[in-house]
Amino acid sequence: MAQPDGEHQVPEHALRHRANVMIVSHISRVLVALFKYGALASIPICAYLSINTLAGKETMADIGVRLFSDVRVSEAVAYATAALTGTGWFREWRQRRRSVQIADRNAKLEQQINPNRTSSNLTITGDTNPEDLYDI
Repeated sequence: MAQPDGEHQVPEHALRHRANVMIVSHISRVLVALFKYGALASIPICAYLSINTLAGKETMADIGVRLFSDVRVSEAVAYATAALTGTGWFREWRQRRRSVQIADRNAKLEQQINPNRTSSNLTITGDTNPEDLYDI
């Protein structure tokens, strides 16, 4: 029997393959969800078991809790601020160092691509050229 224009019959093995792929795809989605939410569910279980095991015993955890319970809120805020500031400074320092390392290479490649290219006049670390800053 002739097929109407624009329609063609898909071979049976292709349909079976497509069905198998869809089944495997759905099974993998279910397994990923089970793994993800199973891991989230195991966190409170592990916390409960840890607390239950350590209850009433003198441990390093107890000593650590006593040590941190003596710290005042203002000191905790100061430590947190110092840690965040140090982390920010380190990241900025690392990024500037990386910028210096790749600046020359980028300039050479840009000149090869377009010899008429003009410079942005940024410093080698990526800062604005001091001559371009306006007096306020």
